[in-house]
Amino acid sequence: MNELIKKYIELLFSEGNKNKRDIIINLGLLIEKNTDKENPTDYVQLLPSDLLVVNLSEEEKNYILDELIYFLSKGRNYYDSVIWAIGKSYDEKFIEKALETVIHEKLYVYKDVLQQINFVVDIIKSEKIDELLSTINLMLKFG
Repeated sequence: MNELIKKYIELLFSEGNKNKRDIIINLGLLIEKNTDKENPTDYVQLLPSDLLVVNLSEEEKNYILDELIYFLSKGRNYYDSVIWAIGKSYDEKFIEKALETVIHEKLYVYKDVLQQINFVVDIIKSEKIDELLSTINLMLKFG
């Protein structure tokens, strides 16, 4: 496991860290950079130089995604950024896990979170993800 990835994950869970959103965004961009999707994004402008040179293995990518889902499950803030970062994986399995976590933990889905969920659902079309979105919409409707 890349030591830099471990450091970023430790910082994400560190109580004193005030830059959690930046860490989540950087992890999401790193995941996206390491997908096999064609993408014209210039990561030189977006990622810190230490992450710019990191090439993730599938195991490392899955580790980051699992940690982001765990972060989400702990009811911490930044749900919108976490959903966004997980969506950058384009991985149906992890997107399903994230939506299931929102439902299971009865996380408060505010406007920005719903916007990110809808964005992810538009990118990854699946019957299971559509069902999860319907459940989330029912949660919103009936509290």
